[in-house]
Amino acid sequence: SDFKNSIIINTVIPVLIFLGGIGFAAILNIYQYFLKKDKRLTTTTRIAIKMSIFLIIFGTIIIFILEYSNNKTLGTLPFFEKIGAAFFQSVTTRTAGFNTISIAELREPTVFLFVVLMFIGASPGSTGGGIKTTTFGILIFYALGVLKRREYVEVFKRRIDWELINKALAIVVISVFYIIV
Repeated sequence: SDFKNSIIINTVIPVLIFLGGIGFAAILNIYQYFLKKDKRLTTTTRIAIKMSIFLIIFGTIIIFILEYSNNKTLGTLPFFEKIGAAFFQSVTTRTAGFNTISIAELREPTVFLFVVLMFIGASPGSTGGGIKTTTFGILIFYALGVLKRREYVEVFKRRIDWELINKALAIVVISVFYIIV
Protein backbone atom coordinates (compact mmCIF):
# COMPACT_ATOMS: atom_id res chain seq x y z
CA SER A 1 0.00 0.00 0.00
CA ASP A 2 2.84 2.42 0.85
CA PHE A 3 4.59 1.52 -2.42
CA LYS A 4 1.38 2.17 -4.37
CA ASN A 5 0.89 5.54 -2.65
CA SER A 6 4.52 6.39 -3.33
CA ILE A 7 4.07 5.65 -7.04
CA ILE A 8 0.94 7.80 -7.20
CA ILE A 9 2.54 10.71 -5.36
CA ASN A 10 5.81 10.48 -7.32
CA THR A 11 4.09 10.35 -10.74
CA VAL A 12 0.69 12.06 -10.72
CA ILE A 13 1.75 15.21 -8.88
CA PRO A 14 4.91 15.69 -11.00
CA VAL A 15 2.88 15.30 -14.22
CA LEU A 16 0.52 18.04 -13.04
CA ILE A 17 3.46 20.21 -11.99
CA PHE A 18 5.12 19.63 -15.38
CA LEU A 19 1.96 20.73 -17.20
CA GLY A 20 1.70 23.84 -15.06
CA GLY A 21 5.40 24.51 -15.57
CA ILE A 22 5.56 24.39 -19.38
CA GLY A 23 3.13 27.28 -19.69
CA PHE A 24 -0.35 27.88 -20.95
CA ALA A 25 0.76 29.00 -24.42
CA ALA A 26 2.77 25.80 -24.86
CA ILE A 27 -0.15 23.65 -23.70
CA LEU A 28 -2.47 25.46 -26.12
CA ASN A 29 0.06 25.08 -28.95
CA ILE A 30 0.40 21.34 -28.24
CA TYR A 31 -3.39 20.95 -28.06
CA GLN A 32 -3.93 22.77 -31.36
CA TYR A 33 -1.10 20.82 -32.98
CA PHE A 34 -2.77 17.52 -32.10
CA LEU A 35 -6.12 18.84 -33.34
CA LYS A 36 -4.32 19.74 -36.62
CA LYS A 37 -5.17 23.45 -36.15
CA ASP A 38 -1.45 24.30 -35.99
CA LYS A 39 0.93 22.83 -38.55
CA ARG A 40 3.88 22.75 -36.17
CA LEU A 41 4.93 23.34 -32.61
CA THR A 42 6.41 26.80 -32.09
CA THR A 43 10.10 27.14 -31.33
CA THR A 44 9.20 28.45 -27.87
CA THR A 45 7.07 25.38 -27.15
CA ARG A 46 9.77 23.04 -28.39
CA ILE A 47 12.47 24.74 -26.28
CA ALA A 48 10.17 24.77 -23.22
CA ILE A 49 9.37 21.07 -23.51
CA LYS A 50 12.89 19.89 -24.33
CA MET A 51 14.58 22.03 -21.67
CA SER A 52 12.00 20.98 -19.06
CA ILE A 53 12.54 17.31 -19.85
CA PHE A 54 16.32 17.76 -19.86
CA LEU A 55 16.25 19.55 -16.48
CA ILE A 56 13.99 16.89 -14.98
CA ILE A 57 16.20 14.02 -16.15
CA PHE A 58 19.42 15.82 -15.21
CA GLY A 59 18.04 16.78 -11.79
CA THR A 60 16.73 13.27 -11.12
CA ILE A 61 20.08 11.66 -11.92
CA ILE A 62 22.13 14.13 -9.87
CA ILE A 63 19.76 14.04 -6.85
CA PHE A 64 19.74 10.24 -7.00
CA ILE A 65 23.55 10.07 -7.09
CA LEU A 66 24.16 12.72 -4.42
CA GLU A 67 21.51 11.52 -1.97
CA TYR A 68 21.66 7.76 -2.63
CA SER A 69 23.46 6.89 0.59
CA ASN A 70 22.14 9.76 2.74
CA ASN A 71 20.06 7.93 5.38
CA LYS A 72 18.27 11.16 6.24
CA THR A 73 16.87 11.57 2.70
CA LEU A 74 16.94 8.76 0.10
CA GLY A 75 19.29 6.31 1.84
CA THR A 76 16.69 4.20 3.65
CA LEU A 77 14.27 3.93 0.72
CA PRO A 78 14.08 0.90 -1.59
CA PHE A 79 15.80 1.40 -4.96
CA PHE A 80 12.73 2.29 -7.06
CA GLU A 81 11.38 4.60 -4.36
CA LYS A 82 14.76 6.39 -4.39
CA ILE A 83 14.33 6.98 -8.12
CA GLY A 84 10.73 8.13 -7.58
CA ALA A 85 11.69 10.52 -4.79
CA ALA A 86 14.60 11.94 -6.81
CA PHE A 87 12.26 12.42 -9.79
CA PHE A 88 9.65 14.11 -7.60
CA GLN A 89 12.20 16.53 -6.13
CA SER A 90 13.66 17.30 -9.56
CA VAL A 91 10.24 18.25 -10.92
CA THR A 92 8.94 20.16 -7.92
CA THR A 93 12.10 22.12 -7.16
CA ARG A 94 11.77 24.28 -10.29
CA THR A 95 8.12 25.21 -9.85
CA ALA A 96 6.05 24.03 -6.90
CA GLY A 97 8.37 23.63 -3.92
CA PHE A 98 6.83 20.47 -2.48
CA ASN A 99 8.97 17.81 -0.89
CA THR A 100 8.75 14.13 -0.01
CA ILE A 101 12.18 13.99 1.63
CA SER A 102 13.69 16.19 4.33
CA ILE A 103 15.04 19.32 2.66
CA ALA A 104 16.89 20.25 5.87
CA GLU A 105 18.92 17.03 5.66
CA LEU A 106 20.09 17.39 2.04
CA ARG A 107 23.80 17.40 1.33
CA GLU A 108 25.31 20.75 0.31
CA PRO A 109 25.87 19.84 -3.37
CA THR A 110 22.20 18.83 -3.62
CA VAL A 111 21.14 22.14 -2.06
CA PHE A 112 23.26 23.94 -4.66
CA LEU A 113 21.57 21.92 -7.42
CA PHE A 114 18.18 22.94 -5.99
CA VAL A 115 19.24 26.60 -6.08
CA VAL A 116 20.29 26.27 -9.74
CA LEU A 117 17.03 24.52 -10.67
CA MET A 118 14.99 27.16 -8.81
CA PHE A 119 16.96 29.92 -10.53
CA ILE A 120 16.10 28.46 -13.94
CA GLY A 121 12.49 27.86 -12.92
CA ALA A 122 9.62 27.09 -15.25
CA SER A 123 8.64 28.13 -18.79
CA PRO A 124 7.11 31.43 -19.98
CA GLY A 125 3.44 31.91 -19.11
CA SER A 126 3.53 29.15 -16.54
CA THR A 127 2.78 28.86 -12.85
CA GLY A 128 6.47 28.95 -11.87
CA GLY A 129 9.13 31.61 -11.52
CA GLY A 130 12.80 31.77 -12.41
CA ILE A 131 14.62 33.11 -15.46
CA LYS A 132 12.59 30.60 -17.56
CA THR A 133 13.58 27.44 -19.39
CA THR A 134 13.54 29.21 -22.75
CA THR A 135 15.99 31.88 -21.56
CA PHE A 136 18.27 29.17 -20.20
CA GLY A 137 17.88 27.14 -23.40
CA ILE A 138 18.72 30.10 -25.64
CA LEU A 139 21.86 30.75 -23.60
CA ILE A 140 22.88 27.08 -23.85
CA PHE A 141 22.43 27.17 -27.64
CA TYR A 142 24.31 30.50 -27.74
CA ALA A 143 27.24 29.00 -25.78
CA LEU A 144 27.32 25.96 -28.07
CA GLY A 145 27.27 28.28 -31.09
CA VAL A 146 30.22 30.25 -29.71
CA LEU A 147 32.17 27.03 -29.11
CA LYS A 148 31.43 25.93 -32.68
CA ARG A 149 32.39 29.41 -33.98
CA ARG A 150 29.03 29.99 -35.64
CA GLU A 151 28.00 33.45 -36.85
CA TYR A 152 24.46 33.05 -35.57
CA VAL A 153 22.48 30.96 -33.11
CA GLU A 154 20.28 28.27 -34.59
CA VAL A 155 17.65 26.31 -32.63
CA PHE A 156 15.68 23.54 -34.35
CA LYS A 157 16.68 24.88 -37.78
CA ARG A 158 15.46 28.38 -36.88
CA ARG A 159 17.77 31.35 -36.50
CA ILE A 160 17.50 33.22 -33.18
CA ASP A 161 17.61 37.00 -33.43
CA TRP A 162 20.53 38.68 -31.63
CA GLU A 163 18.06 40.98 -29.84
CA LEU A 164 16.51 37.92 -28.19
CA ILE A 165 19.93 36.61 -27.16
CA ASN A 166 20.83 40.01 -25.70
CA LYS A 167 17.56 40.04 -23.71
CA ALA A 168 18.30 36.55 -22.40
CA LEU A 169 21.78 37.63 -21.29
CA ALA A 170 20.37 40.77 -19.67
CA ILE A 171 17.74 38.75 -17.77
CA VAL A 172 20.38 36.41 -16.36
CA VAL A 173 22.79 39.22 -15.42
CA ILE A 174 20.05 41.26 -13.75
CA SER A 175 18.74 38.16 -11.95
CA VAL A 176 22.18 37.22 -10.64
CA PHE A 177 22.77 40.83 -9.52
CA TYR A 178 19.37 40.87 -7.80
CA ILE A 179 20.16 37.65 -5.93
CA ILE A 180 23.59 38.93 -4.86
CA VAL A 181 22.09 42.18 -3.52
